[in-house]
Amino acid sequence: MKSRIQTTVDGLIMNDAHRSKGSANIDGKEVAWDEAYQITLLPIQEKKGRVRKYSVAKDLVGNIEKQLAEVNWGAYISLEMSEDGKTVIAVNVICDWAESLSIF
Repeated sequence: MKSRIQTTVDGLIMNDAHRSKGSANIDGKEVAWDEAYQITLLPIQEKKGRVRKYSVAKDLVGNIEKQLAEVNWGAYISLEMSEDGKTVIAVNVICDWAESLSIF
């Protein structure tokens, strides 16, 4: 079966943060990762409620980080993915539901 590359992912933003470079032994296998700016998202298309982490393209980190600085937790956003589907290249805020609430 041919896997389809997602060009956009819509969901609720849970977090955005910088991840440090590191490694760990997971289930007897050594796994390593590079530093990255990641967006943690609960995808709307996800049937099992799994939260996913998406890394932002390194040359776009500053722009996307500024764009998300004022976005509230749980906002409905759309991530535009690179051609290979591996990195975020743009973020569109569809609805920041908490923006109009006076408690924040």
